[in-house]
Amino acid sequence: MINKPTVYASALLALLSVLAYAVLISDPSQPSARPKSETSGTPAPALSRHRELPSQSDQTQGHIPPRPGNDSSAKDDRPPLGSATPAVLSFASEMALNRSFLSEQGVVYESTIKQIFRTETLQHAFERLNHMEGSLASYQREQALNEAILSLTGIADFNALCRGLICLAEITVNDARETEGLKSISGFDDNHTFDGVITDDSGLTHYRAVFIKTEDPSTLSIDRS
Repeated sequence: MINKPTVYASALLALLSVLAYAVLISDPSQPSARPKSETSGTPAPALSRHRELPSQSDQTQGHIPPRPGNDSSAKDDRPPLGSATPAVLSFASEMALNRSFLSEQGVVYESTIKQIFRTETLQHAFERLNHMEGSLASYQREQALNEAILSLTGIADFNALCRGLICLAEITVNDARETEGLKSISGFDDNHTFDGVITDDSGLTHYRAVFIKTEDPSTLSIDRS
């Protein structure tokens, strides 16, 4: 005869075991079992917002990316042909000076001539020429121009410099009627001559001239663009 209390006790113990196992596997604080095939200790790759650096094979050998504002295709500082801004007239050599006034074909840039007659531009140009190393031919032209000016009368002051193919002159006179006689100084050499007269606030008259060396003064081509 089966003892009923004993059977009930065995069944109760089995039920308690099942409940305890269920609680154990559902507890989040307990470590979960991993499949044996997964390698422990190797974390999954993390996503990043940073751009991936190129590999060595992706980089062009010998190429350094330009810095901002340092475009390798930027133009050099030589005066562009036909342009006549104060920056361009900051020429540093006789070649740059010639290129500011003349094309390679000997065409004179009207824009440069107009610019040079402005007071600030002309004074700036004198400063640049005064510090510029010149050729023997330019110094000979400068000497001839100064001698031509000194031969005149009625002159209060003057400045005359030559570099490259270009000579600049500014002559101050007390009497505006003297300016007509100043035009004769262009004969110091074979030149294309461009000149003008202004009167300042003090009542002094200034004769300004640009003399461009030429082999034939009768031929003159002007770029008016």
